[in-house]
Amino acid sequence: MQNCKRFLTGLLAVCFACTAQAQIDGLASQSQVPTASVTVNPALDTQNNWHIWLPGLGGLSTAAGHSAFTLSDALDGNYLDIERVLGTLDGTNHLWTETRVPVFQGGFRVRNLYFRLGAAAVSESRLAYPGELLELAWKGNGHPDLIGRRLNFDGFGVNAKGYTDVYLGATANLMEGRLNIGGNVHLLNGIGTIYTQNSRFGLTTDAEDYTLTADGEFDLLVGGAVLLDSNVVEFDAANIGSGVNLGLAVDLGASFSLEDWTLDASVMNLGGIRWEENATQYTLSDAEFSFSGFDLQEFIDNPDSTEAVLNTVVDSLTTVFSVDETPTSFRTPTSARVQVTVRRSLWEGGQVYAGFNSVRRLGEPFNGMHFGASHQFGRVLTLQAGAQWFEGDQVLIGAGFALRAGPVLLFAQSGNIPGLVRPENHKTWQGSFGLVLAFGRPNVGGEATGAR
Repeated sequence: MQNCKRFLTGLLAVCFACTAQAQIDGLASQSQVPTASVTVNPALDTQNNWHIWLPGLGGLSTAAGHSAFTLSDALDGNYLDIERVLGTLDGTNHLWTETRVPVFQGGFRVRNLYFRLGAAAVSESRLAYPGELLELAWKGNGHPDLIGRRLNFDGFGVNAKGYTDVYLGATANLMEGRLNIGGNVHLLNGIGTIYTQNSRFGLTTDAEDYTLTADGEFDLLVGGAVLLDSNVVEFDAANIGSGVNLGLAVDLGASFSLEDWTLDASVMNLGGIRWEENATQYTLSDAEFSFSGFDLQEFIDNPDSTEAVLNTVVDSLTTVFSVDETPTSFRTPTSARVQVTVRRSLWEGGQVYAGFNSVRRLGEPFNGMHFGASHQFGRVLTLQAGAQWFEGDQVLIGAGFALRAGPVLLFAQSGNIPGLVRPENHKTWQGSFGLVLAFGRPNVGGEATGAR
């Protein structure tokens, strides 16, 4: 029981302490501020000789989403419309958050090479829940729609992690500016994680005698920060950077231009973290339990037997659904991203673009197609707007700007502006902003001009 309580408190701690960066949109692919070379494509040119992103001024990138219903879907006036909610559910539904908080970033140019280094704190979470679980809660197992069939709760799971990211990278300008290639190497240090490796559960109500049969199995991995019964976090901060819970990830990208056309492609955040501290695997092997009810006559004849009968049922459940706890190190993958974008310059300072992006968020793929336009007003202001068809059923409308006043570069963007204005009507929310000190402008081929 103590291990069970420790596991549950640890699960809740990481899931909710690691609150909400998600590349859910293609809008940021057009951003040539320094952060884009770390979050979108390492081949994107910063158009500066050097830059620095100071602690506390770096801003924030955050996103959240729900694959099923919106708040407006769930409400009919002031009342909860459960039937409408059930109509929006898929077999498996996802509630996710991601956040990236920059700690420091800087970079400098040496001829046709631009080097960068930096650090950030990252957290992400994803709750997967089966639609039939909510249907059972609303209708009850004896409902005609549910009786006589196995209710499928497969895929139910909680996935969350927090980690620090220290990175080093470079962009090379080749072929007189027509080709850029770039890469980053990230040294990751895990803080805490919960990872559902396997999850299968079901419940069947017999159509003849109403016998309940529950079956299930799961493998759950927990590592890093753990809450104990005393509600004190058992976590040694000295382990950050000391060789515990270490991981590695890489970014690779290219950008090739031919006349008015440009092709951008990147693979980001490809790697994983190996968890050593408090690393534990919780396993429930293939289990099944049937319950055919109580003999009411026994309760009537001997009321004192109620507690004993209930204890017998609880003991049987505990025995059948016994969870094995095994200390073991394990590896969890990072949320890798792939993006391909085609751009075309149609007027002075302006271009249009279209492409595809995909992210495997804590083991689950999320895909989108994006398109839009941007216009650069000299060195002072860049505006961009675009849209994305996300997960096949959402249209996200985004916009952003980058404003430069001397060495100060201020930028902000959102992949779904309507979601920020009317969040109750949307499933996805995303935004980022930041302030960078950037100096100089390179000539084609990387020869620098004076700082400006």
